[in-house]
Amino acid sequence: MMRFDLNIAFAMSMMVYPLAGWSQDSLRTHVLKEVTVVSENHKAITDGVEYIPTPEERRRSADPYTLLSRMMMPGLKVDVMDKTIKTVYREDVHVFIDGAEAKDWELKSIRPKEVACVRFLQSPSDPRYKGYTSVVDFILRKYDYGGYVALEGMQNFIYNVGDYDMVMKLRKQKMTYRAIAEATYNHVEDIVNNSNTTYTYLDGHLLNRKAWSDSEDKQQSYIGGFSMRYDGNKLIWMLQTGLRYGRKPTNVTSSRLLYNDETASESKDEASAHSLVPYATYSFRIKELPRGSQLIGYLSFSYNHNRSNSRYRYGDLLAKNIFNGYSEDAYLPSVSLTYNAPLYKKNDLTAIVSYDTEYYRTQYCGTNGTFQRLNNSYWNFYLRYNHKFSNSWNGSFIAYVPVQRYKVNDLSTKTTPYVNGSLTISGRIGSKHSFYIRGNITQTDIVPSYYNSVVRQDNEVEGSRGNSELKTVRQAFALLSYTWMPTNNFSLNASFSWDNIIHDIVPYWHEIDGLMVKEMINSGDFNPIYFHITPSLSLLNSKLKINSEVSYVHEWHNGIFRVNNGYFGWYPSVYCDIAKNWTANVSYGISSGYGYMRGSSQMSKFSDNLRLGVQYSKGNLFVKLQVNSLLRNDGWVKTYLNSEYYSYNRYLSRPSDGRYLSLTATYTFDFGKKINHGDNMGFDGTRKSSAL
Repeated sequence: MMRFDLNIAFAMSMMVYPLAGWSQDSLRTHVLKEVTVVSENHKAITDGVEYIPTPEERRRSADPYTLLSRMMMPGLKVDVMDKTIKTVYREDVHVFIDGAEAKDWELKSIRPKEVACVRFLQSPSDPRYKGYTSVVDFILRKYDYGGYVALEGMQNFIYNVGDYDMVMKLRKQKMTYRAIAEATYNHVEDIVNNSNTTYTYLDGHLLNRKAWSDSEDKQQSYIGGFSMRYDGNKLIWMLQTGLRYGRKPTNVTSSRLLYNDETASESKDEASAHSLVPYATYSFRIKELPRGSQLIGYLSFSYNHNRSNSRYRYGDLLAKNIFNGYSEDAYLPSVSLTYNAPLYKKNDLTAIVSYDTEYYRTQYCGTNGTFQRLNNSYWNFYLRYNHKFSNSWNGSFIAYVPVQRYKVNDLSTKTTPYVNGSLTISGRIGSKHSFYIRGNITQTDIVPSYYNSVVRQDNEVEGSRGNSELKTVRQAFALLSYTWMPTNNFSLNASFSWDNIIHDIVPYWHEIDGLMVKEMINSGDFNPIYFHITPSLSLLNSKLKINSEVSYVHEWHNGIFRVNNGYFGWYPSVYCDIAKNWTANVSYGISSGYGYMRGSSQMSKFSDNLRLGVQYSKGNLFVKLQVNSLLRNDGWVKTYLNSEYYSYNRYLSRPSDGRYLSLTATYTFDFGKKINHGDNMGFDGTRKSSAL
């Protein structure tokens, strides 16, 4: 057990004397054997695994991403540079803080030194987790009063990107306040994109178009956020609000063109965009209702305003112009209510009713100006029965019925109910073996822009349009995951999963009025299988940590894109504490072949990437220097696509794929912390030994 209760220890010491025959009238000497207290810093729990970070992991981690990466939790894949958290089978992970879902900026406000433990949960039965399939919950140490202000700056060199923010946290009795002010920018140049495309027209003639392009990516983003949380004995509520403004000044792409290896030409594409997104979210949880039931409510609203303009110039002296653009307003209200009640023998039932609405008002302008109204709404009815077979095993049956209603412009409203279901079994054998099995059938939303069915000319050869008759994509999924944690120094995760994407949405290239138009259609099923095995090893008293993910993916597609493809991947990482205040880390990623990219239907392969990082940490100061793509000056992405009327191969090289430096500095100002020791008694570390 991790915690060693001092009261129990004292009571046990008092019991030793009568057992040893001690009395006030005599003194005897008794030599007791050495007592060893063993602490487990990771263990299997019913819905997943729980990790308690060591003091060194807390002390040497500047942010929660680094903490998760150093802890090497089985089943998780953490990218520290890109700041992403996914499962090894590439499923999105929802992040919670003390049982409440966190925004991205709230995750940045976590200081690793205040993390008591981290739980990686899969299909957790607790209704607080909203029925999500993959959850990471940071459980923080509690204090009655105090907080901190943290300043962080990240600057890349060569790949010119900067991110600067200030986060604040204040805890005052039962209230917790968080706030952030963040500014980021991109000023990336020398993006090389070379393509070779062949078009087949209805009359049988072919057109080959070669393009050598050089482009830039310039944008700025500003974020402000505030949240407040009340933790009462029976009531917990949270208010989250924020604003994001994004600006993309005019970005230029210049291209040299060659048609059928004979006619040379040039083109220039200029594009700009703006976006504004305010949001507000309120949630509450009422505990200890009659019969041990609880009620959870959620209400949110966001408004998205987006504007984009582009100008494509081509022909002699770039005299011909193609203008395109749109202005969009989107209103996204959402409300849900969850009721959870216990049943006989510690089983429970959870019911959720939610209503999500999307109102899109989009004015397209340029080659074909139209106004699109899209009303898309979902009524969701969710029922989950959780059966507890024992203290170590439980299973859940979930019935989920979304009713989709959508209307495009003046077309008739289409209402389609779907019956989704899920069956999960999770459990453990002791504290060292964790099992998770899941099978489900669900549906996925359609990208709103896919509904725009008007042909728009994109360049001198190509056009695009959506399809208002698209069917909703259905998905069947099965997963088996096993985690073995025999000691504090070793863990192993192995998983197998299978996907079946039904009515997959793919691009269909065909000629319309002389243009080669990309239209989105439903075509066939996509069936990938994934194998992953990830061992983790800790050596030299946890000063050296090694993690290595090995994966195999095989993909089939039976639509207009025929795919039968398999490839391996290898993703090792190492953390080494090389001195009192210095840490080095190395990570590598390589794939043996091309992978199918849903949405574009292209086959893509990325260059291998070796990353090296060195960090200095002392107290509340962290300074880290990282090198991306140590072996390659220019990274790349190679893609190809083959279809009946359209085929191409492309070579893309971006500064983000190649070698660049990233320098990050973080400093935290703590103030007024008064620790509440009620739930924090215990010792840190892996093994204590003492003689009584």
